[in-house]
Amino acid sequence: MRSHSSRSLGAAGGRGALVAALAALALSGCATTSNAPVEQLAVARSAVNDAASAGSAEFAPLELRSAQEKLDRANAAMADKAYDDARRYAEAAEADAKLAAVTARSVKAQRAVTEVESGIRALREEIARSTR
Repeated sequence: MRSHSSRSLGAAGGRGALVAALAALALSGCATTSNAPVEQLAVARSAVNDAASAGSAEFAPLELRSAQEKLDRANAAMADKAYDDARRYAEAAEADAKLAAVTARSVKAQRAVTEVESGIRALREEIARSTR
């Protein structure tokens, strides 16, 4: 009889531990998903604005469009309280926006270099003509 009662206590204790573990797991899941990625969305929005200011609409339109679409998805996920999705989309939007900004600035810098080189070439030709 003693072994029967200890076995019952062990099973009940095991069930209690299982319930406690499941409750802790559920609570920890809620704790991580309830943190809205407000800061990440703000960073992504700022990166998209920076990309637009850098001239991405003209020099990197595909990257800018991708960043904007991902930011829109992040905002939609945020409204649905799908915070993990919102965070992922916001991070992807930020990366695309940074790529768009760097691409636009690079194209603009390359065009400036080409312009300067053209000016130098014209000056050299002018000097060569005047020395003849």
